[in-house]
Amino acid sequence: MVGPPAFGPLVRRQVRPGGRGLPGAEDFAPPWWLGFHGVPGLAEEVVAGHEGEYLDFFLRAGTYDGNGVPAGVRDAFVTAYRG
Repeated sequence: MVGPPAFGPLVRRQVRPGGRGLPGAEDFAPPWWLGFHGVPGLAEEVVAGHEGEYLDFFLRAGTYDGNGVPAGVRDAFVTAYRG
């Protein structure tokens, strides 16, 4: 198994028959965006024209300090998302 030493036992535990998986996973509730993205075409229709604001949520939430990423990186994501 490749990866950090502490991660290997958790992965092996996750896939072991009868294993309970990762600690806390039993309380996992899927985030709202999984369902939102699961409806074909909905995200593209609702987000059209607001791609920057939509992506800002994820780019801020996914950073340590909540400040997001540098403007150039954010702009590249927005451009790519707009296609």
